[in-house]
Amino acid sequence: MTPAESDPGALSHHVAGLTAALEQVGVRSIAHPALADSPLLAAGLDYLLRRAAAPDAPPHPLPSRVCWSRIRYRQHFRPAAARRELRSINGRRRYELTVDLGRVTSPKRLETELQRALGGHWYAPGVAIGSFVTAGTNPAWQFNAAYWRRLPRFMQALGRDFRDSIGGSPDTNDALTEDAARRFIARLRAARAAATASTADGAPLAYLDVGAAGCEHAAAMLGYLAAARAGPVEYLLADVSPAALARARERLGDRRGQVTIRYLQLDLRQYRYAELMPYRGRILTIHLTNMLDNLAGERLAQVNGRHYLLHVQLYLPGAALRSLAAAYRLRPGQVAAALAAIPTTGAERFLDEMGTLLGGGEDRLMRFWYDLYGNPALPGSGLKLLERLVEIPNLTGSEALPHELFGIGRLPRAHAVLGELLEAAGGDVWLPLSERAVIGCLRLFALLHPAGAMEITDILLREPVIHYAAYAGPAKYDGSVVEWVNGGLLQACARRVFPGCSFHAESLAAAGKPHVTRLVLRPRGGAR
Repeated sequence: MTPAESDPGALSHHVAGLTAALEQVGVRSIAHPALADSPLLAAGLDYLLRRAAAPDAPPHPLPSRVCWSRIRYRQHFRPAAARRELRSINGRRRYELTVDLGRVTSPKRLETELQRALGGHWYAPGVAIGSFVTAGTNPAWQFNAAYWRRLPRFMQALGRDFRDSIGGSPDTNDALTEDAARRFIARLRAARAAATASTADGAPLAYLDVGAAGCEHAAAMLGYLAAARAGPVEYLLADVSPAALARARERLGDRRGQVTIRYLQLDLRQYRYAELMPYRGRILTIHLTNMLDNLAGERLAQVNGRHYLLHVQLYLPGAALRSLAAAYRLRPGQVAAALAAIPTTGAERFLDEMGTLLGGGEDRLMRFWYDLYGNPALPGSGLKLLERLVEIPNLTGSEALPHELFGIGRLPRAHAVLGELLEAAGGDVWLPLSERAVIGCLRLFALLHPAGAMEITDILLREPVIHYAAYAGPAKYDGSVVEWVNGGLLQACARRVFPGCSFHAESLAAAGKPHVTRLVLRPRGGAR
């Protein structure tokens, strides 16, 4: 360890000097603030400077920028070092490097990864799964949907619960559930005192619980409501999966005392909630835990005052393809051909075909899928995404943005909100659109009773924009895709659609969930 490495202050000064020197040779370094005193960052900067100054430097040009991060996810879709192309509307193409210092363990390993990324043949996938598409439409999301449809079989093969990969759900925390029950009962009694405990037609008020894959929260809530003798209530348990609803119904039944339990099929991605419309204005609480981070979303970038939309290409690296095929006694060409067909035939068809090729039953297919997707026991393994930024010519009128963000309720064209947020941020930033989560929440919010509340517990970004070197997903958990949800953008849009609505956000660090936030939205100000 050098003296600079043993002194964080001196190391930060050293990194700043290397950053300035690199800029002198035309390469801008953008490091996440948490890396200011990173010895690995210093080593990477030093290597790039030596490469630029070497008289026998390779002919391949240095990148215009290098973005350094340390990604905390055990498994995600970004290589340790990779090129990201920027395509301008004038036809100009340049590239920057993305470097994940969380994937390298030594300066020597970092140098190897940088050499590979800077080389002329740096990108050699075993198989490209389709062409470049926008981030929210890439085939990884097909695997995510298939995972939730096949969840019981997937978990049976792994021999554990799906929530184990995230360290347990907040919905299994007794203290948090008891707190949620107290809040709902308080709202119910306040509504009763205000003579609105039922609607004009006498129908009772309701609690909407979205997500039935694990129904511990519902079972505990029903127990609290029965114990509190809260009076007539409808408990609405909603999920996209009929199988999950059937399992929940078998466990919970249709009634607990004066609480009637309804089972509703609901797809948050569709925004048309026909089964919920009879309950409009009667729902006192909407409960969403770990539901929004599984919804696909696009991503905007602001670079040097210009706006770009992220495009990606899903691929399996050649080494991973050969290793996977050998482990399951398949020919690499068999696996490659089946993967390449996914954009045309779909992930479900791919899984069915691989099941036939593999033999050995469902468990063997699920283990294959787990290893293909990215086994956490082998960090950095599995499917990857190649990134590209494509400039949007006019943010205030671009058809490149997800159409769902336009004309929502009373929201003036949503790109105006996006432009305001990016202008206020200044500099180079990411703005995750999280459009399916944002629009889904706004549509659900419109169903609330005037004294109700929407309670979202998830990995939420408090601010609408994030540092350009930050990484907010996608991550891999078993066979699913997980992204941080833009809670800041949700609040900005909600203010436009529902003037006077109020928000309260709190970390669940005290409950052992430091990265999870509970965001409470109410139609108007008042008690939480």
